[in-house]
This record gives sequence, C-alpha cells and structure tokens, in this order.
Amino acid sequence: MKKFLLQCKNIPTEPILRFLEKLDGEWANHYFRDDKDVHNAMPPAVSDKLVLAKMRVLIRKGYVDGCDCGCRGDFVITEKGKEYLKKLVNTKYNLAKEEEG
Repeated sequence: MKKFLLQCKNIPTEPILRFLEKLDGEWANHYFRDDKDVHNAMPPAVSDKLVLAKMRVLIRKGYVDGCDCGCRGDFVITEKGKEYLKKLVNTKYNLAKEEEG
C-alpha cells in the first residue's frame, strides 16, 4: 500500500486566505501557536517546514505578503489574495445557481 505524503498542493489555499482576511491587516505568524498562527488554517499535524513551503507558494503567487525565511513570518493577505477570494465566491455562487435551474 502506498503511503500518502502531504505536500503543499494538498493544503487548500482558501482557508489560509480566509484566516488572514479575518485578521484584518494584523500580522499572522507560523510558530507562536497562538490565535494568529497560520497553522490554525491548515490541516492538523502539518510540519513547520511544510507550513513555510505553503506560505512561500502563496507569497510567490502574490496572494500573501510576509517573510518565508523562518522568522515569525508577519503574513498578511494582499489585494490580489482578496480578489482571489472574491472570484471563488462568485464561482461557487454561479455553480449553485446552475444546479438549481
């Protein structure tokens, strides 16, 4: 039986961006394990290394601003990240309407 290996692509982007959006401009971190830690928006038991890798991807895409060097992070959602969330909402709304009628 093949063992499942968790990778960045398996961690959904939407919950992380929603988490950062709720902080309303306050910086999120990745290691304090407090209410502003991005671990809270990820599946349980995600390693610190994988958290940083996912945040690196989101920074590269322009959805998040912050530091991925291993310091506290200071992650915040960008305007591009907010636009991504709006597009998701519109897509989900349109799909729901199609199913209705």
